Amino acid sequence: MGLVGAALAEFAMKTQDDLLFVGARAGKSMTGAVEAVKAYNQGDLDMAAAAQREALKAPDLAALKAAQGQGNAGGNGSHGQQVPV
Repeated sequence: MGLVGAALAEFAMKTQDDLLFVGARAGKSMTGAVEAVKAYNQGDLDMAAAAQREALKAPDLAALKAAQGQGNAGGNGSHGQQVPV
């Protein structure tokens, strides 16, 4: 083994633990990113399902009539306020 080979062998021996650590850290980082994206996507699905459930609920006609009587419904000053349903 020549001088360069000996230097490379010594470098590999002294940095072996560091290289193992870097590889393991990179693997854990990638796994963490994948798990985070999965959780984010599942949250989107959960929110969409909740919005669909809310949209399918029957409206509360008594609340709508009460709001209409107070002038909160139908573009007559509601200014973006939601009417209870």
